[in-house]
Amino acid sequence: MKKMHVGVVGCGFTGQQHLKAAARLDCVDVVAIADIDREKAGDAAEQFKVHKVCPNADVLLRDPKVEAVVLAVPTAGRSQLAIDALNAGKHVLLEKPAAMNAGEIRAMMAVRGELVCACCSARYRLTEVARVATEFVAGGALGKLRLLRCRAAHGVGGPPKGPPPRWRVSRAINGGGILVNWGTYDLDFLLGVTGWSFAAKEVLARIWRIAPHLSSHVAPDSDAESHFAALIQCEGGRAITLERGEFLAAANEDAWEIIGSHGSLRIDMTRVDGKWSVTHHWAAPEKGLVSRVLWAATETEATRDEESLANGPLEDFIASIQERHPPRTGLEQALIITQITDAIYASARCGRAAPVRAPLGEPATVPTAGAGRGPELTCDLVSSRP
Repeated sequence: MKKMHVGVVGCGFTGQQHLKAAARLDCVDVVAIADIDREKAGDAAEQFKVHKVCPNADVLLRDPKVEAVVLAVPTAGRSQLAIDALNAGKHVLLEKPAAMNAGEIRAMMAVRGELVCACCSARYRLTEVARVATEFVAGGALGKLRLLRCRAAHGVGGPPKGPPPRWRVSRAINGGGILVNWGTYDLDFLLGVTGWSFAAKEVLARIWRIAPHLSSHVAPDSDAESHFAALIQCEGGRAITLERGEFLAAANEDAWEIIGSHGSLRIDMTRVDGKWSVTHHWAAPEKGLVSRVLWAATETEATRDEESLANGPLEDFIASIQERHPPRTGLEQALIITQITDAIYASARCGRAAPVRAPLGEPATVPTAGAGRGPELTCDLVSSRP
């Protein structure tokens, strides 16, 4: 593939991860970067040998040499940058979460045209463990699929080593907390591995902020959740149970499962004894429950998956542009994920089930800033949210 001329907006931690990935990929040439922090942008340009430093995103988007942009900036305002980039004829890679709410996704879809707009929530589906799980599920050995399950509970660690980032648990800046930071990965992975065949209808959910005595683990003005749990009812009698938490007074657990009428698949995406693994369980009338490790990563394969997590979103983005095929997660898939997260927040606020909107049933609108997914929404707004 020929080199794609890319601009990166945002030179913080996430932006630098994309710059590191670009340096490892022969198909990418970063020709410009931008950040409102001039010093940070200058340091990144020197480290990654980028010759053009733009004072802001607008200048970068006007550069005719830039063919595609990576938006590694906080969620608030990112959708408008994406719309500006698409209107300028640039392909766009969005960090996760893709937007503050579903209305912003629709607004991007309205101006995308033939350009590629990809989302980084697909990161874990670009690994070998995901390929193995996807192919096995497609083979039908699990029977009729019933349930997708994720429980990722992480107990609180020692005192933080430095000031926690302000954006990470902020409704106004990030659109939420652990749900959008990590729940988007969980939904993308489980829905993608099962071919996006689980059509969500309604959600009953609860969210919890960090316990007051552990507040030193988040920024002082944090107002979003550190723990959530959701039951998602889907068409055809299917369901999804989704839970994630951090800084918990609970033992660690990481489980991703796909459960069907004839068998189930447990996927360990965090290393178990140094390896990632996929385990198949099935019911044999004469034996009861039978289990076998379907796949366990060798050290080489585990290293390759780590590289896929680091390089995959950018590599998949460039390939989708140059080979003219949809990205692993585009705006259509991001809309499904965002509608579910919107409904989780709405249900948590209302205390009852909230509907999940149909993927393409509404006009594109851009909500006002600050009117994202936050739990400040009242029940009366659930039916009228964009």
